[in-house]
Amino acid sequence: MDKINRIISKAYEKFCNHKRKLPSSFEGKPIKKADMHVHTSFSKEIIPGGRNRHYGYEKITNFLLSLLVLYRKLSMGRKFYKSPYELKLSKNYDLYFHLPYSPKEVFDNAVNAGMDFVPITDHNTIEGALWLIKKYPSLAKRIIVGEEVSSVINKKYFIDVGVYDINRKAHEEIQARRGDARKLVIYLRKNGILFSINHMTAYLWGHIKPISSEEISNCIKLFDIFEVRNGMLAGINNKITEVLAAVYKKGMVAGTDSHLLRTGKTYTAAYANSKEEFLEQIRQKKSYACGRHGSPYIMKKEIIDKFSNYKNIFLDGKKLFPGQSRFHDFVFDKIGKRVAGKIEGFVGTGMEIENAKSVLEYLKKNLQLF
Repeated sequence: MDKINRIISKAYEKFCNHKRKLPSSFEGKPIKKADMHVHTSFSKEIIPGGRNRHYGYEKITNFLLSLLVLYRKLSMGRKFYKSPYELKLSKNYDLYFHLPYSPKEVFDNAVNAGMDFVPITDHNTIEGALWLIKKYPSLAKRIIVGEEVSSVINKKYFIDVGVYDINRKAHEEIQARRGDARKLVIYLRKNGILFSINHMTAYLWGHIKPISSEEISNCIKLFDIFEVRNGMLAGINNKITEVLAAVYKKGMVAGTDSHLLRTGKTYTAAYANSKEEFLEQIRQKKSYACGRHGSPYIMKKEIIDKFSNYKNIFLDGKKLFPGQSRFHDFVFDKIGKRVAGKIEGFVGTGMEIENAKSVLEYLKKNLQLF
């Protein structure tokens, strides 16, 4: 591990301008900042199982979900489902929860952290951004309507795609194509929509082995903009992604991937006079990744350890528990801590380190950089 870290850090020193201090203005344009990866209470945070596969965990998820649905049916005296089996739990349900902080709270947190623009990039929805603009129209010039789109390359490699400055019609077209990353990218390019591949070396639900050389090559071909600094990912992962982006002359964005209130600690900088010009600078590959790297434990602590924060759990679009007691919160908090301990081998440690090593080996083999 230490050897890999030294090699990646040396490559990072050689190929990336990480020590450069950005002046406050350039060619008459002020520097502007935006945390390009932010989630709010509208975000659909996936719990693995059903349509959102996580191979090897389906039986456990289905069993626990059956018990929860049965408990819901018997204890709350309201019609929910005739039986758990109607859900066809093996493959046909959606299970997700919502985060605790509203778009306005997230926006205010970002502004207080020094952000000039605030993209709202909830998972597979733009409703949070649209709600914020409708309720606070005076903020529209600073809000970027975006989303983080769950997609798949070659029906086997799961990725997340950051999409920026879209409307409801574009969102619907994007969602219709997200099952195939190639079709999604064709649509985005054809319509001039700015997009990036997010946290390429992160562990995502459904991955059962590290990223392969073929998958890295596909990402390079499909994407012109890479998220090279993610506030949940360890420095080793961010650094090797930035090296990859630098040697292949890709544009760069950065963001916290905040699911609570860490907005603005990791951000993208560019010289611009407006939101539109800021986005164009990213498109022209004239942006900079700034701020903190993550750590192996931020995701675990922010999402999994805090299950008691997540009051809104939905099964096929229906709220699983319309009212939750202190006992319910206590149980989910305990479950969260237990699950967190079990998946450390994937999140921030084993799988993500292997992903970083895979990208390093790809660069060694294809470009003979080391």
